[in-house]
Amino acid sequence: MKPKSVRSWLHNTNVTLAIILTLTGAFIMFPDLRAAVIGGYGRELGVVHLWVGWAFILFPLGFLLKSKMLWQDTMRRLTPKTPVKWRKINLGFTLAFVALINITGLVLWLDEWVSLFVLDAALWVHQALTYIFMGTFAVHLWASRRGIMTRLRQWFGGKQPSSATE
Repeated sequence: MKPKSVRSWLHNTNVTLAIILTLTGAFIMFPDLRAAVIGGYGRELGVVHLWVGWAFILFPLGFLLKSKMLWQDTMRRLTPKTPVKWRKINLGFTLAFVALINITGLVLWLDEWVSLFVLDAALWVHQALTYIFMGTFAVHLWASRRGIMTRLRQWFGGKQPSSATE
């Protein structure tokens, strides 16, 4: 598999996991919302959030560790030799963001092993990063709207737009 196709597959999987984590996290943090939308299920949502969180951590990490080609491609895209452009900044930001939200999520999971101060700080950072994710996700969808529509047309057998109409 080429690095680009692996990145695309990894991107789509991580987006799906991030959306599930955002929804389950919102239902956990806002019990009134959960009650209005789905009723109870607080503990069950916590378990789903935990398992999807583990997948969110281990899935890309496993790919990077197992695929030498993907690791080299990622390092090549982040090296000082390549010019600083939006894609490089986006990749670096994304990797740092995912690392921070995963670390704070692990701290929240290991709540019995950390001080109350660390737990409160991790919760605050985790929630702040979630709000940042929601905002950047909306911007990302808006910026990618043409590509998304083109892909939807391909999937559903629609006609490809010509470059003159875009």
